[in-house]
Amino acid sequence: MTDDKAVDAALASAGLSEASRGIYGKSARRAKDIANVGIEFFYGAPENCMIRCMEGKDAVLLCDPAMVDVAVCGVGFMERAGFGKIPVKVLPEVSG
Repeated sequence: MTDDKAVDAALASAGLSEASRGIYGKSARRAKDIANVGIEFFYGAPENCMIRCMEGKDAVLLCDPAMVDVAVCGVGFMERAGFGKIPVKVLPEVSG
């Protein structure tokens, strides 16, 4: 089970406490129901997070471990389509 303090601590250690947050995947949504982590993007989260990054802002996509590769692949697609470089940092899975 993931709790909001564990997520907040992981984001703080990565310097992402103030970043917009999206959620992606079924188990991530269940964890969100258990933890009261502030989420801005519930639908279209990967795309909305990429848009924030293209605007020069930080964004965090909290997702199922199985969905990490899909999300990273989406970033690569956007870069190849000419939308610019979107920096990606994959943090370790958080449980608490």
